[in-house]
Amino acid sequence: MFSEVERRQQYLDMMVGGDEELKPLVESCLEDDPQLRPVMSDISEQIKNMKEVCSKRTGHDGMDPITWLASIKLSSQSQQQLIWNTSTVPDLFREAVNIKWKEVAPSPVATALHTAVLYNNAVYVGGGRTDSDDRHSGNFHVNVYHLDINKWDNPISTPHELFAMVVLMNKLLILGGITKISKLTTKSVLALDGYQWKGYTEMPTARHSASAVNYQMMIIVMGGVDKNRLLNKIEIFDGTTGQWFKCNNLLQPLLRPESVVLGDTLYVLSGQTQGEPSTEVYAASLDTLPSHQLKWQRLADIPWTLSAAAGLNNKYLLAVGGLAASDTICVLSTTNKGGMSSGTSSWKSIGCLPIVQAGPAAVCYGNQVVVVGGIDKNGKKSNAVYIGTF
Repeated sequence: MFSEVERRQQYLDMMVGGDEELKPLVESCLEDDPQLRPVMSDISEQIKNMKEVCSKRTGHDGMDPITWLASIKLSSQSQQQLIWNTSTVPDLFREAVNIKWKEVAPSPVATALHTAVLYNNAVYVGGGRTDSDDRHSGNFHVNVYHLDINKWDNPISTPHELFAMVVLMNKLLILGGITKISKLTTKSVLALDGYQWKGYTEMPTARHSASAVNYQMMIIVMGGVDKNRLLNKIEIFDGTTGQWFKCNNLLQPLLRPESVVLGDTLYVLSGQTQGEPSTEVYAASLDTLPSHQLKWQRLADIPWTLSAAAGLNNKYLLAVGGLAASDTICVLSTTNKGGMSSGTSSWKSIGCLPIVQAGPAAVCYGNQVVVVGGIDKNGKKSNAVYIGTF
């Protein structure tokens, strides 16, 4: 666990990213916040100044989280949603959680905003951005970590960057992305066969920086970008028929959202919308698919932007790391067992990562969570890998 002084310094380093001009602005935010977590939305003038400084430094006036760490924003509403009622917390987390962390073999490449999936007793990590790439390019590899022997295989090259990744019917698939040679957004779906990629049924919509999950014999693809347009479009592949069908949209367009299926519930969170990192969380029951539309429900916002999402024991939704909290793991609690609630939901902090990580990849197996890469406190992409046991 970090002391308050250490935590304060970590937030300061993460937000400043080495720019001394930003320090007084960020320090004043920290002074205003008794929990050492800045509420940036209440100080619009400082946000404006931070944008100007960051624009000069990067030559980019947008809000890409890789180049603009200073854009961290946590609303007062999100801050209030940390208030926690003991009666709503999942049984596993009613008492203090002692997460035992172990640092394992580092990833072959430092990456952030990427995807991790479990496949054949290994963690497959792909997509995202690497330190060797500029802001406009991503990672053309899938790296494989073997849990049983603590070893990484040689990277598997991919023809696309910024793809989504999912496992369906014991096949590892990459979906969409931007092609390496022509730099075009693609609707291609490829299946891994040994160390080669073979064509699979194409998506109806070309997109990159999307999210994908599997549910029973289906793939659900959501969000991302089609050329220059941010998408809220959802498309579902039915593995039993080999056909894609359209579904009703997300409630907002999202770039690089995190998505997790727990039981019959789909959760979508994090990501970026209209230039800003998002804290919104949505849930929908999947038990009506494929014949019915999804009915979306807004849940409590995640406390921090750019958190990774993972499902523990197919019951608990975890938010791992993030730009404002950076070393915190939270669990979603609701008023009913299924995660969907017409009442209240909230997030509870249950522990800390060993190091500061924003935009990592996280995946659970059994009672453990594997956390790969992310952005460290100095604004650099990391290749650190940790396994936490609950």
